[in-house]
Amino acid sequence: KFIKEIYPYILIILIVAIIRTFIITPVIVSGDSMKPNLNDGELLLVRKIGYNGNKIKRSDIVVIKVKNEKGKDEEIIKRIIGLPGEHISYKNNKLFVNDNLVEEYYNFRDTKDFNLEEICTCNSIPEGKYLVLGDNRPISKDSRTKSVGLIDEKDIKDLSPYWETKASELEFEEFRNFFDQLHAINNMNKTYSSFLRNTIITSHEELGK
Repeated sequence: KFIKEIYPYILIILIVAIIRTFIITPVIVSGDSMKPNLNDGELLLVRKIGYNGNKIKRSDIVVIKVKNEKGKDEEIIKRIIGLPGEHISYKNNKLFVNDNLVEEYYNFRDTKDFNLEEICTCNSIPEGKYLVLGDNRPISKDSRTKSVGLIDEKDIKDLSPYWETKASELEFEEFRNFFDQLHAINNMNKTYSSFLRNTIITSHEELGK
């Protein structure tokens, strides 16, 4: 009887763990470096399957792992601009890849002129590395800054957020509500687990009398 009572909660925990570990996980945007496309505090759903080095494309929005000022790992959200083997430069707010003009079909703030040689001692991006920028170019800390630089492929953790699949606002809101419910269930489970633990301890003490 006891197992039957807790079985639904165990099942919920397993489902939530599988979804968050292998399929999608919520990420909250922190800061203004991705404006005007992503805003501070915005909830994104990040897909965690079907993404590897062979599928990383220019303009992908990705979650990457970097070291902060204190030397600790932190996750930031940026956009892929340069791929391995490419020379990247910006002139008059335009992207040039291997000296060829490449159109960018998304909104971004003015980009100050720079070229790859200002980022690394190389004339093309090394294999397994990527150049990333924030969409709010004047304030973004990205590959142009020494603390970030070129990004290792292994530190690109997840694929772009769910909104990039062009879901409607209603669908996105449904996903937001879904994760709010999972969060509520998770909190409820913590309370229930505490109750079960106290119940088991009490039962054990009573049996020992």
